[in-house]
Amino acid sequence: MENQISELERLKQEMNGIAETHKGEVRKTKEEILSKYFNLANDTEKIRILPNSTGNFKTVAYFHNIQITVGNGVKRNVAIYCPKHNDAKVDGKYQPCPLCEKSDAILAKQDNTIKYVKKANMTPQQLEINEKNKLIFAEAMKFKARKHYILKIIDKGVEKDGVKFWRFKENYKKTGVMDKLEPILNQYISKYNKSFLSELEGTDVTLMTQNLENTFKRGTFYRSVVAIATDEPTPLHQDPLVRQQWLNDKTSWRDVFKPKKAPNVTPQQFMEMVLSGVEPYWDDSDQNNKHWVFPNNPELQKMANTRDMDLGANKEDDFEQASDLGERLVNVTNVTASDVGTYTDGSTDVGAAVIAEKPASVVENKVAPVAENKVVTEVPQKQEQTKNVVDADLNPSTTGGDYEDLPF
Repeated sequence: MENQISELERLKQEMNGIAETHKGEVRKTKEEILSKYFNLANDTEKIRILPNSTGNFKTVAYFHNIQITVGNGVKRNVAIYCPKHNDAKVDGKYQPCPLCEKSDAILAKQDNTIKYVKKANMTPQQLEINEKNKLIFAEAMKFKARKHYILKIIDKGVEKDGVKFWRFKENYKKTGVMDKLEPILNQYISKYNKSFLSELEGTDVTLMTQNLENTFKRGTFYRSVVAIATDEPTPLHQDPLVRQQWLNDKTSWRDVFKPKKAPNVTPQQFMEMVLSGVEPYWDDSDQNNKHWVFPNNPELQKMANTRDMDLGANKEDDFEQASDLGERLVNVTNVTASDVGTYTDGSTDVGAAVIAEKPASVVENKVAPVAENKVVTEVPQKQEQTKNVVDADLNPSTTGGDYEDLPF
């Protein structure tokens, strides 16, 4: 009997070990992956900010906004994860990042002999050097890692999706989304003497958005946040089980905004390929012949598109990386409610008209405008508006450059 019990216990341990080994190996669908990305899509969006892993409401992360091929040979600006700024040091050294190295190498070409000379005191020769330095600086900034903010949230319009993450750029002129969101949240604390992250006495945050004029690209408009509002204290959700499910969700922004890669290519190699202008991409222009394209590298292309008899079961496929999925890209002809859009940073806010249409009771407690974040639109859907609104103005955002907020 003891041997039988011992054998049973060993089997239990073995099966538990197998379950633990395969934990996290379930391949997610494209819809499941995209459901973790929050993008502005409606005239009014309502979110609830959740504490991140450190208990704070915001996370700082760095991404390179670089033009790469995203599909069918189409070039678009995308956000690429920066290992130097986001990963921990090893033996006191930063993780290598080819894009950062490129930026630093370009900056090193500047002439520093005029570094401490005021422009008003420069000679004609020094002014010429100064102009050349400006051009060098502008070129280096194309590869520089940019500071972004990430919020862990619940999209109150699609609560079934659970935890999502919203990423947007820092605005160096201090007129961006975060610069306007923080005063509103601080105002909530002052008014109610409660934490906006509280499970029972926190607040939903309403984002009012509008299509931007003259931003019709690839069959879509971009959107801008034109006002922000907070509600009175309310529970995160009426069901305590749902609240605990959301609060106990261990999903991190690192699980969502992953380094870009391709089959048999590491993130480091991918960035090196980007710098060489020969980065791999997924070609689905022919629905009967979807495949990976590796420009100037037929061997890697053959490896990426070859499946063995067991359908690649003993190959390591990272299905968390949406760029690895043989799926369609979203466009104006096939976009659905489950698809995410794009956003850019750097256009003029034309949303003042939205505020003009709001009831007087909605536009109380005014502060400065939000004009930074733009997202491709879906069908606008009106939602109930709330208090403590941030007005919009017509000041242009100067964050520089637009990029796709897509995971592929």
